[in-house]
Amino acid sequence: VRSSAASDVYKRQIQVVKSGDAKELVEIIDNLPSENRLALDDARNVRMAMSLFNAMSDADQTEFKREHTAQYNKLVACDKIIKDMTAADAVTTAANKLPDPDSLTLRDKETVYAAKAALDALTADQKQYLTSETISVIDQCYTWMLRTEKYHVQRLIEDLPDDCLLYTSPSPR
Repeated sequence: VRSSAASDVYKRQIQVVKSGDAKELVEIIDNLPSENRLALDDARNVRMAMSLFNAMSDADQTEFKREHTAQYNKLVACDKIIKDMTAADAVTTAANKLPDPDSLTLRDKETVYAAKAALDALTADQKQYLTSETISVIDQCYTWMLRTEKYHVQRLIEDLPDDCLLYTSPSPR
């Protein structure tokens, strides 16, 4: 059923491009799911509708906003939600690439730090699309990696020979 609806939306999008008719864009926007029912599967249609709006002249955009305020607001809201979902999905993908926390090694450092950096870069709005499990896995792996690196450095220091001298002033020439 969804693919048939998607096909109909795609046909309408082509009509809008050909005719530049705001009524067709209104219909495309009206056929988008409500903001609380939006899914990543809807990204293509939301992006296409936003592209069609952005392709309008400034005057046509102004007129569209004035005459179709509800549809414009829905489009802007859907576009933001899709962007937030896409950002959160990238973090979920990064989390899914992490090994089980019990089998991490120092070789996983870059993967763990990349997942943590991606998580930390999300806004609060974007984080709402993550599961608590995704956040927990990333945080567990990150905490484990920090502890393991600290332990590894401590072991390296302990393994230094006793007669190793550290210079705090410039070395003699």
